[in-house]
Amino acid sequence: MARTLGQWLRGWQPPGALIERFLGCWLTEPGANAWFEADDARRLRSAPIAVDRRSRILYRGKIIFLNGEAIEPAPGGFATLARLADRRMLTTAEVGKARTDPSLAPKLLEWLKAGWIEHAGK
Repeated sequence: MARTLGQWLRGWQPPGALIERFLGCWLTEPGANAWFEADDARRLRSAPIAVDRRSRILYRGKIIFLNGEAIEPAPGGFATLARLADRRMLTTAEVGKARTDPSLAPKLLEWLKAGWIEHAGK
């Protein structure tokens, strides 16, 4: 069995996209001692949003990685989330625009409820 598995592994060449996705998820996985305070928000407020200091966020290509999760948002949503990753916050105007995006608003609300992002000045 070990020989068969070894031969299979030597010939296995995972696609580049799979490697990038794995690395993005692995690099953003929070540490074992990281904990997040859940928010009982029912909706996004028109207020700045900040990435929690314990959250890890990055992007590559058109994929956003946050705390070990990978999403491929719509093009307009990607630009907003890339700004969130670059600056670790979104302005009130950017949040207002995101609230009207049906592909982006539910994801931001999910992250807010998980405590991965928060309304700034909370």
